[in-house]
Amino acid sequence: MEHIGTLIRRTLARRGLAGEAQAGLITHHAREWLAGTCPSLRDCAEVHTFKDGILVIRARHSAAAQELLALREPLLAYLRNDCQHGDLQSVRLIRSP
Repeated sequence: MEHIGTLIRRTLARRGLAGEAQAGLITHHAREWLAGTCPSLRDCAEVHTFKDGILVIRARHSAAAQELLALREPLLAYLRNDCQHGDLQSVRLIRSP
């Protein structure tokens, strides 16, 4: 009998959805980390997308962008080491209202 995790990964890969599932998991982990690390950013920062190894986080104003800039490296280390997302290359911050 196969482990359910193995079965899910194989099914996602067979249907071409493994990359999308991985992107969803990375963005989920990033949202959880940001909410736990800096709850004050909840209303002014949003984990936007993950594509081609780049996690994009959107800041609604420059003060939030400044805080996110300081958190970028710890977030990257958390996602790479603790969550084992080795395909994550960088975290990019964008500012948009």
